Amino acid sequence: CANMGINRKFTANYHPQTNMSERVNRTLKAQIAIYAQRRPGL
Repeated sequence: CANMGINRKFTANYHPQTNMSERVNRTLKAQIAIYAQRRPGL
């Protein structure tokens, strides 16, 4: 991983506030819900 410039980060278990991928998932879920409410025929 080091030769590709990838850094490992360790986060606490069951603590999504420290995990940015969980934050992105939460944001996407909210955006999809809003979109679905505005487009009920889909």
